[in-house]
Amino acid sequence: MSEREEADRAEGVYGRDALAYFNLTNFKQYNATYGAEGGDDFLRKIATVLRHTFPDAPLARMSSDIFMALVPAGDAQSRIEEAVQEVNGLLEGENTYLHAGIRYFSPQERVPVSMACEQAKAACDSIKKERSRAYCIFSEHLRQELEIRSYVISHIDEAVENGYIEIYYQPVVRTLTGKLAGMEALARWRDPVYGFLRPDQFIPVLEEERLIDKLDRYVIRECGRQLRRQIDAHRPIVPISFNVSRMDFQLMDVLSEIEAVVRENELPRDYLRIEITETAMVQDSDKILKMIDRFRGNGYSVWLDDFGSGYSSLNVLKDYHFDELKIDMEFLRAFNDTSRKIITSVVMMAKAIGIHTLAEGVETREQVRFLRSIGCEKIQGYHYGRPMPYDELLVHCQERHLRAETREEARIYEKAGLFNVIMASPVALFLDDGRNLYMAYENDAYRKVMKGVGISGRRAVNWIIHSLDDARKERLRAYADRVTRNRPCKVSETFLLDGRRLRVRAKTLAGLPGFHIHMAEIVDLTRDADSL
Repeated sequence: MSEREEADRAEGVYGRDALAYFNLTNFKQYNATYGAEGGDDFLRKIATVLRHTFPDAPLARMSSDIFMALVPAGDAQSRIEEAVQEVNGLLEGENTYLHAGIRYFSPQERVPVSMACEQAKAACDSIKKERSRAYCIFSEHLRQELEIRSYVISHIDEAVENGYIEIYYQPVVRTLTGKLAGMEALARWRDPVYGFLRPDQFIPVLEEERLIDKLDRYVIRECGRQLRRQIDAHRPIVPISFNVSRMDFQLMDVLSEIEAVVRENELPRDYLRIEITETAMVQDSDKILKMIDRFRGNGYSVWLDDFGSGYSSLNVLKDYHFDELKIDMEFLRAFNDTSRKIITSVVMMAKAIGIHTLAEGVETREQVRFLRSIGCEKIQGYHYGRPMPYDELLVHCQERHLRAETREEARIYEKAGLFNVIMASPVALFLDDGRNLYMAYENDAYRKVMKGVGISGRRAVNWIIHSLDDARKERLRAYADRVTRNRPCKVSETFLLDGRRLRVRAKTLAGLPGFHIHMAEIVDLTRDADSL
């Protein structure tokens, strides 16, 4: 039933009253910004608004930022919307806002107060991410969601024990090479009663009920077992990242759980990556800071998930030490000039402070090209593959020719990945296996110089390198070896190409014996001379 139909029924089928549940979204962030006294002062303002809007109604502050009112059914929606809009008007410019849930009563209905409160809360919670909506009415659909919520709470142990929780994996691809750089482990619940439960139907419930550690322990164990199976099958090892809930830090010793899995499966620690959401930093910040330092001190890579989704992203980077940022997919939903500038700035800032970057939620080739052009190191999203069971992921990667990078390659790419390619000078990156050179990346300025000498792009450059006669190949090889020997200093050399003199200045960004990545700057000396 639509909300309009629900409103029409309020005049007839429903009784005289409706229960209104008011809740502030992101109030913890408001407290973090203005302090406890500022938060308390704002709660008093909400109480004043509610008393003014419902002068004759029973009102109560239930806990923290939750208020309830028993209001007349006839004009409940208009008055509730009025109260919500007035409060949100006081919050203009903040990332905190008020929502309401409404639970109407039919004339003959007898329902426990506790159940009615829970139902009004469910209506309110269902729109907490929809800032523009003032209220939601409890409906049959929400009644079913409450049933699922109750089921999740009482059956999580059974689901874990019987394997109803399945681990799906989504590929992570390195932009420089197009190789598989990792995969994220994501929980899916395939239930014998309710069928496939969406993550948003069970993960928030488990967090709110302080049961999320049961799920996350299972996910961590399964990640360890999956890595062990890769090793035993002599397959290329693909590192796995997994999410750690903010509640996990209160419910268990996360590091001890991970260490136990590493010991049991005899795994190198760099095969497991720990993802922590930005919103987790708002609460228990000191405890989480210490845990992040413990993770990194024990050799684990720690990633900041959903960067940009919270209110204090830059403060998080200032106060916490992360190895990688996962740029929130919301930046990519509106893929316009503004979002491009924001993403570019984020990537440049991350490189400047030594943090790697990964963009999630990537769906189109256009997004891939853009992210690659600005030096974003990794990509995750439907463009390269949806989350899927491991065996399906293997087939998917074979069909898409996604070859896993080796552990040694990963180390080199990580070091080179912090180099900022967004600069005015013409810059390209070359992969060097000790025999052959391959251009893997060029910025716009480099591409412009190549176009000026009649070379259409990266593919043409690599074809020219491959087609050089023996004498020129030997000279190019000698130059690359000299660059490697002189790292990290730049080495200059002038080359002739179709009558044009090109000066190249290169240095080695990273490497191990037999494989290096070089950065090369290029200047067309002939064109410069012609312009004099």
